[in-house]
Parts: sequence; structure tokens; C-alpha cells
Amino acid sequence: MVEENAAAQFRRKQEKEDGFTALSGLWGQSLFKAKEYGFTHKEILPILKEIICEPVLTAHPTEAKRASVLEIHRDLYLLLVKKENKIWTDLEQNTIREEIKVQLERLWRTGEILLHKPDIRSERRNIEYYLRNVFPNVLHELDQRFFHAWEQSGGHLDDVSDPKLIPTIRFGNWIGGDRDGHPFVTNEITKETLTLISQYAREIHKNKCIELTKFLSLSDRIQSPPIEFLDRLELWHEEHKSISPEVKNRNPNEPWRQYCSYLIEKIDNQISIQEYSEHLLFLRESLIAIGAKKIAKHYVFPMERLTVSIGFHLAKTDIRQNSVYHAIAIEQILKTSGKEEWNYREWTEEKKIQWILDELKSQRPFLLQDSDPGKEASNILSTFRSIKQFISEFGTSGICSFIVSMTQSLSDLLLVYLFLKETNLLEYHEDKGFLSPFQVVPLFETIEDLERSPDILEAYLKQIIVRNSFVNQSIQIMLGYSDSNKDGGIFASQWNLYATEIKLTEIAKRHHFKLKFFHGRGGSISRGGGKTHKFLDALPHGTLDGEIRVTVQGESISQQYANKITAIYNLELFLATTTKVTLRHQRNQKKNHPAYPILESLSHQTKDTYTDLLNTEGFLTFFSQATPIDAIENSKIGSRPSRRTGKRTFNDLRAIPWVFSWSQSRFHLPN
Repeated sequence: MVEENAAAQFRRKQEKEDGFTALSGLWGQSLFKAKEYGFTHKEILPILKEIICEPVLTAHPTEAKRASVLEIHRDLYLLLVKKENKIWTDLEQNTIREEIKVQLERLWRTGEILLHKPDIRSERRNIEYYLRNVFPNVLHELDQRFFHAWEQSGGHLDDVSDPKLIPTIRFGNWIGGDRDGHPFVTNEITKETLTLISQYAREIHKNKCIELTKFLSLSDRIQSPPIEFLDRLELWHEEHKSISPEVKNRNPNEPWRQYCSYLIEKIDNQISIQEYSEHLLFLRESLIAIGAKKIAKHYVFPMERLTVSIGFHLAKTDIRQNSVYHAIAIEQILKTSGKEEWNYREWTEEKKIQWILDELKSQRPFLLQDSDPGKEASNILSTFRSIKQFISEFGTSGICSFIVSMTQSLSDLLLVYLFLKETNLLEYHEDKGFLSPFQVVPLFETIEDLERSPDILEAYLKQIIVRNSFVNQSIQIMLGYSDSNKDGGIFASQWNLYATEIKLTEIAKRHHFKLKFFHGRGGSISRGGGKTHKFLDALPHGTLDGEIRVTVQGESISQQYANKITAIYNLELFLATTTKVTLRHQRNQKKNHPAYPILESLSHQTKDTYTDLLNTEGFLTFFSQATPIDAIENSKIGSRPSRRTGKRTFNDLRAIPWVFSWSQSRFHLPN
């Protein structure tokens, strides 16, 4: 906490003394660099709206600290910040010091260790804190830092006055949707999570409207509202007769407050995000029309930005499952439906693909309504049906994509479209056949998967359902940092990830698609961790084109976002550096580094050496005795099992406990 506060004070001091461009990775330096690349502000403007950065919050590895401990940490941090203020008298300083001592005693007397494994709901509550209490309240200051840098660099603020045309942070979520090797993520948990998060989004917007009502105390006796504004207000009086007398009596001669009261009612009545955005724009324009431009920008513009960022969904949830689980499920479905050749996993890849494509031409379902095909198939189908039910009530915006872990072939991806068809999640069009509202996203994890990924993507982008469903969309590809490290060691992992991004980007360009890479980074260096801006700066040339998703895993969430100043800093690093790197990739020519062949050779050599070590007789025994893997597997810090299926094998052990156990024993093998 002291280090975090000291870092914030250092950044503030450096910015004050050396100027807004002094801090690496932030808006001031990023826009300065853009000018060095040869961009004018006019040339930057159309690119700004393409910048969409999405931190995706995951539970694993789970935050080991109890919620009670985190709460005390936050209180202590705020007291440290408060104590540094020079305005306090000696008595007030002593009072603050005593408060710090009280909080320290609370911390010393509070149990730090989780005595029981947290369930998914408790992990979700931890994430909810950031989604509800942190992110919505830092976005305005994040935008203010962009505006200040834009103006300082010579740009005009009027050019960036549209809330939809400047860089945007959005949020993703895996808790309640990540089913890979996690038996406790049930159909009910997924449905409950999707519903709760959407409800929280409306709650946030409603509270912001209530807050806005307090601020818009403008009287129509001092300024005359525009005719169009009065016409709409009169229409709303008629539409909401049950509350209009109360609205008029509570705020007589204050039409803007009346307008906000009706907005609150409309949020409760399930207005769409598009309608809500239009009503906010109309409100802002009405204030500008009477000359209240500062009020419009300070109070209404941030609410418009909030609609762009969180919509009425707050965070998009991914649904993730393992390709092997999918294969088992389709065998159960085939067997239940009476197909003689139901042993899908024994088919050749060509046979699988042809059969799936034939089935995607038919509207016929596999199963009768009340069929029970088996555990795996029932889990998948019941979850997809719950998602269908959620969509009918809340729309599609709360779902991001269906991610296939351990994607090893084209059929692994196409198979998911069959599950979507079986549960009526695909849309049928007479001229185009089935279209999908959701992308099926490959997750390439092992070194071997990364090496075969170009062939898979090449074939995937040729599929009719992909080409018709995702016109004008970026195709999402997820890359796994942890498993590739466990599979081949840190050097082979990092190099193969780097080389794969280049190859996949070239393939997408040939097919006239843009790629949106989803980087499954962890907290440690071995799992892709490190400084956000340095990670982005190191991405291969041409592989970042405005849109990017990055996991923020378990223990990293509180480190990056627990406190407001730190949260703003980390989100600005993400957004500003993404903008800078996107501009650099667009303007500068790609240069082939002479060391590429050497790095490729080293990658193979280090992987071979690493693999030989793992296959050495007695190595796994050494691993179990030299590291605390048994203690980690039996610890109470996460709801997810440490092994995918429970088998005591190297392949079944997850990458996170593998890395963690070596680090704990100071054998930095994966690093």
C-alpha cells in the first residue's frame, strides 16, 4: 500500500515538474509519439473510434486475500492518502494517525487465510465490486486525462466532443461462464451471473440519473428551454401519467429535472440502450442550446460515455469449454438420436468437417424435447438454452463469444455451431442459411496448437457461416500464455506466440478480415505478465489494429484496480499505449529483424531441452517432492480444481499451479 501510494505521488510529481509527456505509456507521451510518427491531429481522429480495449476479469488464479482483508487494505490506503494532505492541523494529523493504528490492529486481528474453498458466487462478488464501484467511477477522469493531453498536444476539444468517436474501455467477464474443467460452473450459475450483471448495469445508470437530477436545477424562469425539448417533455407527461403529477409538483419550473425523472422511469421500464443513449444526447444538446455547454459536458457527457463503455450489460461474459468435452457431448447426442456411427472421436477430420457442414444445411434438430443424452451433452445444451432465455429478456449484448479451449482442428470450432443450432441460437435466413450472432473463438494454448493455428484459421475463414455472420467484424483469436509456457518453456512459448500472431494476421488480411487478439495473460512473467505498456509495445508489427482483449487474472485485479488513482493509471496505460502502437503499426513499415532465424532456432533448442528435462526418469517425483504442489492443490484459495479431470498426470495439471509451485520453491523452471 505504501509502495502503491508512493508510486502515485511520484507520477504526480513527475507530471507536475516535467510535463504531461514525461510519463511512459500515458496519453501525453502517446500523443507526442504519434506526432513523431508523422500523424496530424486530423489524421488521428478517424482512428480514435477504432480503439477499443477490453480487460477481461477472471477468477483464476483466485485472489488469495479474504474480502475482509481487502476492505481493510482499501481503508488503510485512503488514510495514507488523506494523511499526506498539508491542510490538517496537528490535532487532525494525530487523529488520522490513530485511525491508521486502529485499521492496522483490525488487520492484525483478522484471519487472512481462507478456511473453506470459496464458491463461485463469492468469487463473483469480488469481481462485482470492481464492476459496480470502481470502473463506472473512474471512466470520467480517464476521459479528462485524454482531453487534457489532446489539447496539450495541439488538438481542438471540439473535434473530440462525440462520445462514440474517442477511445473506449469496455469490460469482459469469465466468472460464471468459464466451464473448462470447472464442474461447479453450472447452468444455473451461468444464467444467474448473466442476469445479475445486466441488472447491475441498469442500477448504475439509474443511480447516475438520480445524481444528475440533483445537479440539473436549471429554472425555466432564467432560461427558456428549446421548443423541441418542451415538446418531448410534454409527450412524456402524457406517456407517464401515473407519475407526471408527482414529477411536476416535485420540480416545478425545472424541466431538466423533470426530464431526468422520466429517464429513471424509462430505465425501470426496460428501455433499450440505443433509446437511452439518444435521450442523453437530446438532453446534452438541449443544454448546449441554452448556452450551458460546461454543464452539459461535465454532467451529461460522462453518462453518454458510460453507455458506450458498459451499455446495459456492464461486462460481456465469455462461455468457455474444452474441445474434448464438446466431442464427448456430440457422441452422446448422436447415440441418443439413434445414429449408428456415433463414435465421433474416432472419425477422421475430413469426415467430421463434412458431416458438420451437412448438418448446418438442415434445420432439423437432433433430439426430441425431453431427451436425456448424457451428462456432458445435457450440461452444454441446458447452458445454451439458458443463454437463449437470457437473450430473449436482455438481448445479446451481455454475451461476448463461445471460446473453445485446446482448439486443435477446424472441426473443434465448427462443432460449437451445431450446439448453437440445436438450441435455436442461430438465425436462419432463406438466402444465406444459418447465421450466428456470436463468434466461436479458438484458444490456441500449447506450442503444437500454436504451430497448427495458421492452417486452422485459413480453413475457418473460408467457411460460409463465418463469412456471412461476421461481415465488418474483427475475428477474435485467443492465445494462451500459461499453457504454452508449461508445454515448452518460457522462450519457446514467447517466440511461438510472437511468430503465430504475425502468421495469423497475414492470413486474415488475405481473407479481408481484421483480427482482434485476446491475450490470455497471467500475473507472472512466465505467464505473459509484466507492465501493460511494455507488453503492448512489444507486440509484433501489424498485429494490433485498434481492438484488443486481455485477461486480468485473480490476484492481479486488486493490484491494478483496488484504488481509484491506481485504476485510472492502469486503464490509461492500456488505452493510451494501444492507441500509440496502433498508430505506429499503421504508419511505419514492417522491418524484418536479422535475428529472427536465430530466435526461431533457439526456440526449438530450448523447447527440446525443456521437454527432455520433463521426460527424464524420476522428474515428476522430484517435482512433487521439491515443490509444494500438494499444498497448493489442497489450498482453499480457489473454487476451480487444480486439475482439469482429476487425473494425477502432468497433462491434466493446470498451468497456474505448475508455475506457482516452482516459484514457491525458488526453482524458476517455467521462468
